[in-house]
Amino acid sequence: MARSNQRPHKPNAKGRNNKAARFSMLPHRVLESVAFASLGLTARQLLMELISLFNGLNNGSIYLSIKDATDRLGLSDSRPSMQAFKDLQDRKLIELTKEAHFSVKASSGSRARCWRIPWEAWPENPTRSRRGPNWDFETYHPMGGTRASKRAHRRLDSIKRYKRQVTSGKLPDVDFTVLPVIKSK
Repeated sequence: MARSNQRPHKPNAKGRNNKAARFSMLPHRVLESVAFASLGLTARQLLMELISLFNGLNNGSIYLSIKDATDRLGLSDSRPSMQAFKDLQDRKLIELTKEAHFSVKASSGSRARCWRIPWEAWPENPTRSRRGPNWDFETYHPMGGTRASKRAHRRLDSIKRYKRQVTSGKLPDVDFTVLPVIKSK
């Protein structure tokens, strides 16, 4: 029987935990961009799935097929996944680095499409030079009157409204650094 009251992983000789919980990071610069704001919910979630596959070293080698993306998103139809990949590529929030290759089924040569997150460095660039992050998605602007344009307008207006309320003092500041002392009886 395993003991549940102990740490799940022991620290190493230097006091660090080698098996610490991983996390996914999405910069505010991306979250507040028109390209991200114009995405539908399926495309946003697909972007989060791709970011969760990124481990800090495998940018440009993030393999995710449409079928696997459909399964990860909990969808039964692959058309929304295909559209989400297309939307993310059109907005330059992801880049295709290697096309799918299925010459022989169940072979070592078979593979799914390979993706890159552009705002992260790409150490495995095929030209053997390290390509730095790019922010090309910031140049995206949806055509007026489309769903994407309306969605982006609503989201960005909401963010501006929130920032205005914070700076004007209309929202209360909550200090979470100091916790109240709870006395036991």
